[in-house]
Amino acid sequence: MARAGAMFKWTSCSPRNMGDADTRISQLNGEEIEEIVELLKRVGTNGFAARVLVSLSINGPNDSSGLQKICGLRQPEISIAISHLKKNGIIEVEITNNGGRGRPKHIYSLIGDFKEATLPIVNKAKEKLETMQNQISRLKELSDNIHDLQYWLIVWLSLIHISEPTR
Repeated sequence: MARAGAMFKWTSCSPRNMGDADTRISQLNGEEIEEIVELLKRVGTNGFAARVLVSLSINGPNDSSGLQKICGLRQPEISIAISHLKKNGIIEVEITNNGGRGRPKHIYSLIGDFKEATLPIVNKAKEKLETMQNQISRLKELSDNIHDLQYWLIVWLSLIHISEPTR
């Protein structure tokens, strides 16, 4: 079974409820899809969640066992992904009853198309970037202050040295 870091099999997507962004993503090759997963991870998405998000976009709604097969993840990893995606308002869960017997089945689907689904991820990454830019600006300001203090300390020490009587 493929692991989270390895290439995995993406199946063709169904045209059901697909937006323009989803139509375009379904036309990507495996390398491009893996690049999307990697980019999602780099901007702060959990790796398992990135795989599940892309899978739901390409293949449409699915249950846990279907996601396990497509994404090459184990059930606990799917649970982590689903939890992450639900917490960020990216997926919705439809609970279906199997005729009253056994446990109900959970069908997971994206809320909106791929672009809409990734909006919370993009916004969170932008917030982190803005915070880092503010911290870099503050660091530069403090560095400039230290540089100025060092300059004036050297000037002051030079003046003291010049004003001292020679022995």
